[in-house]
Amino acid sequence: MNYKDKDNTSLEEALQLVKEGLEDPDTHLIYRPALENRLLRIENKLKILPEERYRSTLRLKKAKNNLITGRRIHSLPLADVSPSDQNLPRPSPKAATKTTLSDKSTNTTANNLARKGSLTSTTAKAKEGSPAPKPRGKENKSASWKSTGKSVWKGKDGEVSVEELALEHYATLGYKGYHSEGRILMHIFTLLFWPVIFDDSIPGAFETRFQSCPLDLVHDTFFPVRQEAIMQRLKQIEGGMACEFIRETDERERPRKTWAIGARWDDFPLEDVLNIVEGLGGNALSVICRLLAEEYSCRGSGVPDLIIWKEDVKECMFVEVKGPGDQLRENQRVWIDVMVRNGIAVEVLRVENWDYKPRGKAAAKAIVVDDDSDSEVEEEEPVDYNMDVDAGASSTSSDATSSTQARKRPIHEVDD
Repeated sequence: MNYKDKDNTSLEEALQLVKEGLEDPDTHLIYRPALENRLLRIENKLKILPEERYRSTLRLKKAKNNLITGRRIHSLPLADVSPSDQNLPRPSPKAATKTTLSDKSTNTTANNLARKGSLTSTTAKAKEGSPAPKPRGKENKSASWKSTGKSVWKGKDGEVSVEELALEHYATLGYKGYHSEGRILMHIFTLLFWPVIFDDSIPGAFETRFQSCPLDLVHDTFFPVRQEAIMQRLKQIEGGMACEFIRETDERERPRKTWAIGARWDDFPLEDVLNIVEGLGGNALSVICRLLAEEYSCRGSGVPDLIIWKEDVKECMFVEVKGPGDQLRENQRVWIDVMVRNGIAVEVLRVENWDYKPRGKAAAKAIVVDDDSDSEVEEEEPVDYNMDVDAGASSTSSDATSSTQARKRPIHEVDD
């Protein structure tokens, strides 16, 4: 809709339409963040007073935010570089920089890196054995290094992803965990609802005996057709029978490694699955399973990256990991909202580089995961590193200092 008229008529009309969309009970949760953001932009354009602005009763709830810092690696992993390429100059660890290549290295070296998507240069187009073409403009005898794919960090035993770095951090706090996203929940759902999923009495659900799931599992007819059986199963899960159902299905199907949708026999041992189920509890597990039963096709995405647990205290938590500059997507916000509303432990862990300097409210104490500098960290008074977030930004406790510099305290040492 074009609302650039001078009398704001179109803006007011757009404002009313967005409000109607937010108040419509049929509006899916996944679309609510975009509608709320658009509503805020329109209200800003109309210069509506804060006390007169619309307040949605169904605003998505936010999770607690934590911040840790690590040491990011910007160079290419040596395993991905051929021996002839390892003599290339490496980019600066602070940022992707331009590196000058000599004429001798503009043939095979540039071609190899260009094919891997790691180096952009007109010299990469030069055929082997022919002189390199003269670079133009800003490419004057230089090649641009570009960061591609996921970020790489320094872990305890080498290079790790940002999620693996987070798992190392939680391991120091006594947690076990997986970087599984939605896979672990799909696996648990399959084990719990095996009799419901593979009920061949539903007309048209199975056409052959070789199907890994009923044909309507990813459609909106799955839940209403089996509603009575699903609700009965959910009630039993709330009553504490989840472990019994999982153990029964696992012992019967795991030896054969039955091909079933969501089942990942090689990824998740029975012992870990049972620990996770006990840590979540019957009520939380019932809520998650109902979501999957109602919208299996779209609920598989957006699940937090990590699931971590402590065996001794039967505690389980979901963690969404975000690297530098990464933001929550809308389907991730929806999952976090569902978990927070139903008392499921979930938090957002933001990982920044070791030289990160937070500003404003974000200047609360940062946790240093890896600091291999020679200088010792000065002892400071104990502080709480858990930063509760209500409006999307880290907030400090009442006794926290107002300094804009982040305090750094090592959690664990990482051997070089």
